[in-house]
Amino acid sequence: MNKKNKKVRVGLIGLGEQMLDNLLPSILLTNKCEIISLCDISELVLKEMGEKLHVENLYSDYAKMIIKESFDIIFVASTPEVHYNVIKLCIENKIAVFVEKPPVRNILELKNILELNSQNILIGVGMNFSYSDSHNSIIELINDKDFGKLSSITIEHLSSKPIEPFWNFDSIIESFLLAQLIHPLDYLLRMGGKFSKINVFCSKNIQPFFLSVVIEFENGIVGHIKSGSFYPRFRHQIEITSENGNIINVDDLSKAEVTTKNIDLPFNINPNKCNIISHKSPLKSGYSSAGYSNEVTNFLKSYLENIPFETNLKSMINTYYALTEIHEKILKITTPLEQCIISN
Repeated sequence: MNKKNKKVRVGLIGLGEQMLDNLLPSILLTNKCEIISLCDISELVLKEMGEKLHVENLYSDYAKMIIKESFDIIFVASTPEVHYNVIKLCIENKIAVFVEKPPVRNILELKNILELNSQNILIGVGMNFSYSDSHNSIIELINDKDFGKLSSITIEHLSSKPIEPFWNFDSIIESFLLAQLIHPLDYLLRMGGKFSKINVFCSKNIQPFFLSVVIEFENGIVGHIKSGSFYPRFRHQIEITSENGNIINVDDLSKAEVTTKNIDLPFNINPNKCNIISHKSPLKSGYSSAGYSNEVTNFLKSYLENIPFETNLKSMINTYYALTEIHEKILKITTPLEQCIISN
């Protein structure tokens, strides 16, 4: 039977907030998946979600689940260590896998996975910003012939965490890079291309932590990320400027605004020379407008039609090289006392 004419047999690993609030609703919305098995370390969560989803095959050991059950795709949202091990098992058992960010801990693990995947098993990485509604508006604007060549991209990505190490790490900095900075960094690198130079400026203390990263790209684009764990809520803003002086501003993945000096541009510019070109509908859920729904739909399409998925492991190489360089430069700036604190 053709893949397109049957339900995709799916297993879920990690029933935490990211899975239950974002990925699971997106999976269910596609109406193309049959969830046949669940895995989580919490027996209470397993029992509750098994009853809710009418799934009887429940596991606390993901290795047993992968070996025993028959899957087309596994979705996993857990720790980098679990992601790494699940990806390897999926490669061994020829199962497509969609893994939430961060997919692995470091560039060495990433390279190892790519070497193991000689049969090109489909491996997708959940980088939802690249699938958000606002991103679609950005791409439409910058592809307009009158917008002009990209000149600079600035992203402000702020949060209030981490205040302690994640995922059994012994470093708050490493946790911050993989939990927070990976989002805007991957997005910036996909927009800018291959980077030639990275400059890092940050606070000497890490609680709270202030970080500024300036990236020069080989094509002349300059990127800037302002990030840190000092803001009381999540805040994500993007400003994109062209050589023509046209500017796109995106606010928290919900509103995109274009500003221009040239009122002849085909953007419906009002007398104030700016125009809201995209605004989040009150009917749209967070997992939809933030890109989770689009990325899951696109991943299923990649599986069913045997076509590449944009945010795959190989596409993350540039991001992990940049993360490594940024990490090394941060450690040279933070004080020895702070480095001692994060290692204990």
